[in-house]
Amino acid sequence: MNHVNQSPGPMNNRYLIFLSVCISLALMCSCDEKVKLREEIDITGFWEGEYNIHGRSDIDPQYMNLLVKKDGTITNEAQWFNGVRINLGTWELNGNAFKYQVSNVVGGENPNPLIGTATLDPSGKLIDGIWQNLSGSNSGTFEMVKRK
Repeated sequence: MNHVNQSPGPMNNRYLIFLSVCISLALMCSCDEKVKLREEIDITGFWEGEYNIHGRSDIDPQYMNLLVKKDGTITNEAQWFNGVRINLGTWELNGNAFKYQVSNVVGGENPNPLIGTATLDPSGKLIDGIWQNLSGSNSGTFEMVKRK
């Protein structure tokens, strides 16, 4: 009985190298795609939507705009019954949790601080928004989409 040394030949080594390269490329491409999806949703820019006031179902939804700036500041313009209020403040995004705090500069009582929180969903909308007037009892909900 002859025993032949069965060391991998050059063909087997090339196959293993080829297979390793293919697996590495597949992993890199899948990771790259996940990063691109997260980068596509940029919170900075112009957002518009509507908000509701808790306990005031007699009032139609009011319009609301946010201008979210890269420097961490935010401008909030909103309808308040038949008037307009403009608020300035700051924002932050932790993961998909968006939060802002503003004070009234035009219309209404000053400074009249407001806070708001929402979830940035994968489609690029701010959903499940909740706002609260810190110097009064008004609060409500909002939802927004980003305009390009």
